[in-house]
Amino acid sequence: MQGNGVPELTIGKLKISGKNVSKGYYEDQENSDAIEWLDTGDLGFVHEGSLVVTGRSKDLIFLNGQNLYPHDLEHILDQTDELEIGKTAVTGVIDAQKMLEEPAVFVSFRGSLEEFVPLTRTIKGHLSAYLGLEVEKVLPVQSIPKTTSGKVQRFLLAERYHGGEFNDIEKELENLQSVAKEGPDRAANKIEVTLIDIYKEFLSDDIKIDDNLFELGTSSLVLTQIHDRIDVLWPGRLELTDYFDYPTVSELATYLSQEVDQSV
Repeated sequence: MQGNGVPELTIGKLKISGKNVSKGYYEDQENSDAIEWLDTGDLGFVHEGSLVVTGRSKDLIFLNGQNLYPHDLEHILDQTDELEIGKTAVTGVIDAQKMLEEPAVFVSFRGSLEEFVPLTRTIKGHLSAYLGLEVEKVLPVQSIPKTTSGKVQRFLLAERYHGGEFNDIEKELENLQSVAKEGPDRAANKIEVTLIDIYKEFLSDDIKIDDNLFELGTSSLVLTQIHDRIDVLWPGRLELTDYFDYPTVSELATYLSQEVDQSV
C-alpha cells in the first residue's frame, strides 16, 4: 500500500498507467503532469500472469488486525438455507461507543422485527462457526442498494447507519432478543452449571443451557479462551472441533459427561 510493487499472490492496490490514462486534471495546470499511475480504487493480486480483482479498497473492513472482504462474508452467508443469494450486504461501520470499526450485516427483509430475530441468530452463528467472527450488528433493510450495473453500494448503507436511520431498529431488536431469552428453562445439572459459569466469564450473563455458543457471537479468540478454561477442569476431554459438533451447553455437557464416564 506504499506505492511499491508487490510479489505475485500478494494483494495490493490496482494502479494503471499508459496512453489511455490522463496525465493531469481538467483546468488544473499546476497538476497537469501529476498523474503517473492512476489509482483505480480496487484491490487485487497477480496469479500466473492474470490479474484477480478482490474488491474495492474502500469496502475493506479492518478488524483486530485482519482485513475482511465484504463479498467473502456475503458469499458465506449465501450458503445458509435461510437466506436467498444476493440478499445480504456487509460493510464496516463505526461503533459510537467503542469508536472502532466493526462489520455490520444488512439483510433484505420485508417481515416484522419479531420474525427477523431468529435470522439474526442464524447469521451470527454462521459467521462465528465458519470464521470465528463475532458480529453484533445484523439489521433489516427494505432492499440492498445497487448500481445500475448490479454492484452493491455498501457505502450507502454505512452512511445511512451513521446518519442514525437504524438506531430505533437496533434498540427494538435488542429488546426482542432479551425477551426471547426469558423463556422457560429446565434446571441445569452440575456439568451444565460449570459450563455456564465459564461461558459467562467471556460472554453475556444471561446464558441458558439451550443457547447456541456461536449464535451468542463467539469469536475464535473467545472460543480458545473458553476451551482453555474447560481443559483445566477436564484435561484432554474436549477438542476445539467438539464445540462445533455440540454447540449448546446442554449438548456439550452431555458429550463431556460421556467422555468422563468412559475414563472412569
